[in-house]
Parts: sequence; C-alpha cells; structure tokens
Amino acid sequence: MLMALLLNNLNFALSNPMIMKTKFSRALLCGLPIFAALFTSCGLEEPFGTGEGELHIRMKINSEVTRAENDEVDLSSTLKLYLSKGDDLYYKFSGLAEVPDAIPFKSGRYLAEAYAGVSSPASFTDKYYTGSAPFEITSGVTNLTLECKIANVVASVNSATVDPELIKDYTITIGHSEASLTFDDEKVQSEAKGYFVMPAGDNVLTYTVEGDNADGRHFVKSGVIRDVQAAHEYTLNLNYNPDFDSQGGAYLDITIDDTELLIESEVTLTAAPEISGFGFDMTKQVVAYPGSFIEQTVRVRSFGPLEELHVIGLHEWIGDNNIDDSVDLISASESIYDLLAENGILVTSSTNPNNPAIERYFITFSADLLNSLRQKSSEYTMEFVATDRKGKISHEVFRVANSDAAIVYDDPVVAFQIDQNANLMAVGARSATLTGSIIDTDAKSPGMRFREAGTEEWQIVLAPAAASKARKTRASQNFSVKLSNLKPGTRYEYQAYADNFTASDSFFFTTEQLFAIPNASFEEWDTYRASTLLGSRNVVFPGSVERTFWDSGNEGAATANKVLTDKSTEMKHSGTYSCRLASSSALGVMAAGNLFAGSYVRTDGTNGVLQFGRPYNSSHPAKLKVWANYRPGIVDIVKDSSLGMNSGDTDRGQIYVALTTAPVDIRTNPNNRALFDRNSADVIAYGQVTWTEAFGPEGSLEAVEIPITYKNSATTKKPLYIVIVCSASFYGDYFTGSSSSVMYVDDFELIYE
Repeated sequence: MLMALLLNNLNFALSNPMIMKTKFSRALLCGLPIFAALFTSCGLEEPFGTGEGELHIRMKINSEVTRAENDEVDLSSTLKLYLSKGDDLYYKFSGLAEVPDAIPFKSGRYLAEAYAGVSSPASFTDKYYTGSAPFEITSGVTNLTLECKIANVVASVNSATVDPELIKDYTITIGHSEASLTFDDEKVQSEAKGYFVMPAGDNVLTYTVEGDNADGRHFVKSGVIRDVQAAHEYTLNLNYNPDFDSQGGAYLDITIDDTELLIESEVTLTAAPEISGFGFDMTKQVVAYPGSFIEQTVRVRSFGPLEELHVIGLHEWIGDNNIDDSVDLISASESIYDLLAENGILVTSSTNPNNPAIERYFITFSADLLNSLRQKSSEYTMEFVATDRKGKISHEVFRVANSDAAIVYDDPVVAFQIDQNANLMAVGARSATLTGSIIDTDAKSPGMRFREAGTEEWQIVLAPAAASKARKTRASQNFSVKLSNLKPGTRYEYQAYADNFTASDSFFFTTEQLFAIPNASFEEWDTYRASTLLGSRNVVFPGSVERTFWDSGNEGAATANKVLTDKSTEMKHSGTYSCRLASSSALGVMAAGNLFAGSYVRTDGTNGVLQFGRPYNSSHPAKLKVWANYRPGIVDIVKDSSLGMNSGDTDRGQIYVALTTAPVDIRTNPNNRALFDRNSADVIAYGQVTWTEAFGPEGSLEAVEIPITYKNSATTKKPLYIVIVCSASFYGDYFTGSSSSVMYVDDFELIYE
C-alpha cells in the first residue's frame, strides 16, 4: 500500500494540468494614444534592452604628433566606434556625441574598435588614429579606456641637414603607389610632416630630391624606404658628399632615421555639450491641443564643466517682466531659479555618479505651463545654447505646436519605434510586427522597409490594402506589418517607406534567440542512488551526471523496484534511444508512466514533492513539436467512477507545455496539496494534446505539433521557465487508468514562426 500511495500521488501531480522625422496631421491631434507613439524618441537603439551589465567608455588619442587643442575637436566629430562579438556588430556610433554615458550589454566578452581622424592616402594635415581593446561584461559597471594611436606612416625632412648654400630651388617628393606629397623649402623649414595611409600590400615609400647644386647643375636623386610601419616617422637627412657625383646626383648622400612614435602627449576626447529631449526628439515638434500636453524635459549633458547655458525666448512663454528674455542658467541666482519654477519651468542639475566629470542639467516644462499657452498659428520656440570651458558650443531649439496651423509637416509616412519592454510579443525569434502611420494621402505604396543591421539590401513590406483604402477618407491611418522568416538573435534596421519618398532615420530591433531543449533526443541516461522507505535504490533518469532538465517519478517508484520511465531502442526517431513511459500498478494501485521538465525534489512521507519548470530564455515559440507513439491499454483499475471512465474503456495519454514566470511547486500531500494550474497568473502560455486512442503507426513514431496559446499577460511578463509534462495515463492521479498504457517520445523541439 505504501508503494501504491507514492505512485498515485505522483500521478495526481502529473495529470492536472512584440524612421524617421515625424509628420503630423489633424487626425493625429485627436488621439493621445497616437501621440504617445509618435512623440517618443527612439534614443539609443539597444540590442540588449536594459542588459545585464553596463559599459562606460572613455576615448583617448595617444601620439607625439597630436598636441594642438583643435585636434581634440576634430577627432571627436570623426570618431567611429564599433562594439562587437565575433561577426555580430551590436553597436555603431558616429561621433563622440552619440556615445551614451552607459551602454547596456549581456554578460560576455566583446571587442571595442575605434577610428578617428581622416584616412587620406597622403596629407600634410589629415591624421588617422585606430585602437581596439577586448572587454568583458559581467553584472554592474565595466569601465573601459580605449586608446587610439596614430595609424599613419609619417615622413619628414630634417631641416637642419638642408644647407641653402649647397642646394637651391629644391623639392623633395615622398609617396607610395597611390599618392605623394611635395616638400618645398617652406615646408621643410617649418618642419612639416607628411601623413600617409598605405595601400593594401604596399609597404614602400619612395622619395625624389630634385634641385640645383652649388655649381648650378640640376640634379635628381631618388630612393626607396622599405618595410615602413604605421606609427613610425621616417626622416630624410641630406648629407653632403664633397666628392662630385658624375652621374648628376649632386653632392648628396641621403640617410633615413626611423623613429617609433612614442606616447609623449595624450588627448582625452570629449564631445561638445549635448542638448536633447528627455523622452522625446528635439528635432521634432511637440504637438498637442491645449489641455492635452504632458510635461516635457530638455536635458543638457556636458563632458566637462559648463561655462554658460543660455535659455533664450522666455518672454513668449511666461511673460514675467522680472525675468529677462535670455537667462544664463550657470550664473543665474537662486531667485531666478525660483521665478522660473513659479512659472512652470523647473531647473535641476546632477553629475553622473560613475563619471563625475559629466554634468547634467534638466529643464522641465510643466504640463500646466504647456496647456496654458495661448493657441496661435505659429510654433512656440525656446533656444538652448550651451558652452563648455573648452569653448565648444551646442545649440538646439525646443519647439511646441498647439494648433493645426502651427504644425510643421515633414514626412508622408511615419514609423513607430518598437518598445520590446512594453510589448514582449512584438518581436519573436523569426518574426516582428512593425507599426506606422500613413500621413500624406498622396503617399504611393506606403509601408516599411527593413534589413539586417550593417547590410546593404532592403526588403519592402507594403501596408495592408485596408489601410491604404482607409486613408482615402481620413487624414492619417495607422497600420501594422508582420515580418517573417527572420534570423534568430539578429539585429534588424527598419524605416517607414513610400515609393515617392526616401526614408531617413532608422529604428532597430533584435530578434529573440532560439531555445534548444536539453537532451531532447534522450541520448543521455544515467542513474543515481536514492534513499527510500524500503532502503537505498538505483534510480534511472534521462540526463548525464546530474538531473539538469528532465526528471520523472522513478524515485518514488523505486521503492517497489519499479521503473516507469526509461530509455528504449524499440521505437525512435533519431539517434540510439527514445524515452519510454509505461504505466504500471502495485498492490492494485495504478501509476502512470511520466516525464517532466523539472525535478523530483523529495518524498514527503508517502507523498511526492516535485518542482515543474526549468530556466528558460524568454523566447516565444508558436508550437512544441515531438515525435511520439501512444498505445493506450484497456482501463483495468477504476477508483473514481465519477470521472466517466469505466473498466473496459480505452485509457488516455497527454503531453502539455507551459511557459511560466516561476517554477511550479508540486506537493501531493492532501494536507498541503499544490498542483499545476494552467489558469495560474504565473502561467503565461499553454498548449496540450490529449489522445483518446492510439497515436502513430504501429512500431514507429509520428510527429505531433502542439500549438502554444499565449495569455494577454505575455505582452508584459517574460517567460522565465518552461514546463513540459508527459503522462501515459491521463487519470492516473485518480487511481484510474490502464496499467498497460505505453508512450514513446523523442526529439522534442520548439517551433518558432
């Protein structure tokens, strides 16, 4: 009876089963939900969302040839920064101002590569710098200083070796196979340097010295400098030979000094102050009718102390004669700050806790102020001019329209940014749903175009015909398109599209990674030793070394030396083994063959304690596919006649799958019973198949696909665990079923659409 209770309680647990510049129109002003979509800045396109860690990066330029302050300004704007892993590019930034304070990443090892300056084949002014460094992200903050060193081959002429009495009207030409530079006397005396980017496969500089020697004869002297290297300077020395060169080469021997460019000066790149909308795009109007505005905040970020921060145009907004039309927020008194706050403009400041050198100012326009503005036919503007202590200046304009006449129309079609945190179902592993709005009724073939980030070729998906038809009677019409056949774990770029309009700004999303079910083919099997009420027993389980994904009720059945679930070579789809689930009985009590993703935790007296669910990667599959064969036996044990199953009936088998936010604790003890409930708030997706007769050809397995249905909560809750449960006898938990039912399963697979 002890064995019967263990088997029965286990069966009871097993059987209960988600660009562009924005154009606005009259229709958009009518609906605030549309506003929320249109007026949210895309901000940093983040392939990792909030990530598991953050990268804080600082750029340095190292070279003795970089000393001038204006180098810093030029190099900041030319910076190209790439953050990648293997062949996967995760971030690309153009200009230091684009690089945010913190860049989210998942844990792992990555590579940072930077390029700054101008890559010219030959120039007296254009210098080029490169740098790369690996970095590792764990939890928290990772700080990286990326040093860029000069990548040019540098050439010069030692002016001290040029004697104007011995060489006259000379030129010295230095170059490679694609370009050259000519040093005349002015450049030589000013110690000019030539900067060369060598062509692929070319490591030779040639030089030619041409002029008149002391006795007036014209000469030409040529030579080569072999095996030149980046970050080396090659200096020509003109050594005068007292022996006349009868071949016309003048009294010259030319020697070359090869000097490695060591780090003698260091420039830390900083960008000009950044002025941006906090949660909106300052390049676009903020549009609403009076009464519908929400507060808006302008952020000013400086990469060093600010000297001045002017706000210009206050009188049009607040009309307070106690405040000048232009105010410098850096030097303003507390009383000015108080007057601004009283009129609906709150100014606050802070420093970045991870980089105190970064100053931030927030200028917040209250909803009350924006809603109180008099409606007029032109937009309200307020200028922001920020100047740092290095003299770098930034200028932006905050623009507000509160009437139809004030709206500035830019683009005929609008793309909305996917907020993958707000709608977790918007982007899958192989699909994504994009939304936009047709603004201009004359837009031809509106829709979206998309491509893998970093590739050249676009694919076009047109808006549904219903949206195009609807726009005939409305000034704008929202639409959505679904992309399919995408690559898992891949970053994509997309833009709104119309064939009479060239799309501009881009939005991005990253598809989900696939989840591969461990030991899905049941090739790995092992045993462990368990203590039972009747002594120590060997327990068979599907896995290797430890129970990492699959488990069964074998530990409870081991008390009576029963094995309900075991490997089999009788029927299989691939490999050597499948998994065989065989119902059985002990002392007249039926026990179902079973298999589940989770763990058999312990035995509680005569009851089982289990946990359903294994850690999951939060992806959203459409189906669970498995190869199976089910042969139900004739019901020979009935303990509960109210189920409608009687002796002589055919048994039933079941497989179900669930995605949950937490593991499911299963306790079969009647005093504190806890069973799987598909309607639980923790369950966000579920699918099942129940067989009432034999399934699969005789002696072989057949594929079955189980559709997975998602609840509404799946848009906001991530699935963190996956539950898969198989039972050879559906009513085994009620002591009812057939002790001869057998199920075979092999090759579980999640299907993504």
